[in-house]
Amino acid sequence: MKNFSNQCDERQVIERGRAFQYGFLTLFALMTLCFMLSSGFELHVFDDFTTYMFCTWPAITVCFTMMIVRDAFDCINRSPGIALFSIYGLGGAFVIVSTVIEIVRGKAAIFAEGLIGHAAAELLCGFCCVLVCVVYWIHAAKRRKALKNAEKE
Repeated sequence: MKNFSNQCDERQVIERGRAFQYGFLTLFALMTLCFMLSSGFELHVFDDFTTYMFCTWPAITVCFTMMIVRDAFDCINRSPGIALFSIYGLGGAFVIVSTVIEIVRGKAAIFAEGLIGHAAAELLCGFCCVLVCVVYWIHAAKRRKALKNAEKE
């Protein structure tokens, strides 16, 4: 097994830890919110699957976005590259488009039996994937531009 610390510098390891911390805190806050709504106020807003998706995907997105923006995703000897994030974003776009098609055909609904249902969770999942992809593209473009400007000087 490779030693992870040899692949990232100290700043990147610290930023990754901070990103995971904020992702965890986001997950904890959303789970607490869902618990308070369902148990504290007896207000059932989501079905079980949607509750899981509502808590998990924003937390993953916060973690990924923080690592990308703080240059902690691409380590010294390796980089997931824009192709991997493009596939990730295309997967999210596919989820969004297929869910919208299901909603239009009447096979899925955002609201089902008085609750926010599976279609809303799938749209959230797709949106989060696309958002992470776009953040990576923008950050990669800024980084390339900065490298070109540094080479000119």
